[in-house]
Amino acid sequence: MDISKRLRQAILLKNKTLKEFALKADMPYITLQRYLSGDRKPNTDALTKISIHLNVSTDWLLMGEGPMYRDQIQEQKAEYKKKDEVDQIRDWLKDWWAQADEKKRNWLEIEMERTFPEYREWLDKQGL
Repeated sequence: MDISKRLRQAILLKNKTLKEFALKADMPYITLQRYLSGDRKPNTDALTKISIHLNVSTDWLLMGEGPMYRDQIQEQKAEYKKKDEVDQIRDWLKDWWAQADEKKRNWLEIEMERTFPEYREWLDKQGL
């Protein structure tokens, strides 16, 4: 699928007519028609307007790569950040465990079971 087809898809998914979209994006209707026919490729300014008004990713629009919508990119970034934070906590806990004496390890085991009832179930599944 090329840029003209992705652009048409994005406009139609927003339930807009071509004229409505051209007006809202402040671009001449004939220019939009040329983009959609493949006679002309959008320049940087036009791509920016299209991206903003349709909330589509320029990567998706230009190359068909990545999520279609820009807010999906933000969600993806938040998910990566969350995963990174979980990995950091996991690493910290591994370091803590490696340096803790038996008393501290026993304390952590008791607190984990008290705070997270599913912890014991998870340990059993792990064979621990």
